Amino acid sequence: MRVNYGGKVKNKRIEMILFDLDRTLVYGPPRSIKYNLIQNILSENMYETSLKDINDAYNNANIFYDMCAHLFEGNEDKLYLYFCRILLQQCKIPLDNNIILKLSEELRFNPQIIENSGIFPEIKYVCRKLNDMHINLVVISNNISAKKRLEKEGIDTFFDIVFSTADGLDKSSQLKMALEKTGKRSDKSIVVGDNYIFDVIMPRLLGYIPVLLDRNGTFSNIDCKTIRSLEEILELI
Repeated sequence: MRVNYGGKVKNKRIEMILFDLDRTLVYGPPRSIKYNLIQNILSENMYETSLKDINDAYNNANIFYDMCAHLFEGNEDKLYLYFCRILLQQCKIPLDNNIILKLSEELRFNPQIIENSGIFPEIKYVCRKLNDMHINLVVISNNISAKKRLEKEGIDTFFDIVFSTADGLDKSSQLKMALEKTGKRSDKSIVVGDNYIFDVIMPRLLGYIPVLLDRNGTFSNIDCKTIRSLEEILELI
């Protein structure tokens, strides 16, 4: 582990920065691609479902993913099958193992999914700068495949520790474990992510400094620091 001297945020010496993964460091395909894939699979099986209903069903299934992924202890196949099972239930479609399996495969391995995924353009530049400043960099994620995703994108070496639900830890436990593993203080550590509940409220309860990443400028009158790009982190320390 690197020796860390830290930077400053509002006169605090920053010792550690914890990054969320999805939509913070990496991006996936537009939801429209996923919804069209789902709609086509359902249509092939004689179920006509509107994109609006699919959107609502996907959002509800995603809540389950965020809250319960750590219970699957790294079993990605089982998690995605269960996710697709909930997706069908939310669409009010009878459970069918063949449809569930097809959805699980397409939502992960369809070429459109893979081709429209990547890392945000500023990531490598920002991480190099922070590495040069000897600040501990940690990833916390509800994504059960976080470690594999970082390796695939070639950015895993920037981070001292990567936590994910594959470790059997929910995000609150990951935040606590980061302090234990590094010996850093929460009031000298920043958490950066795009989800207000997981990346602002939860870290704040543990004494962290939350920074909300709002790439599209959708939040207003929010009670925390917001940034539009991770490059702005460099201006805070």
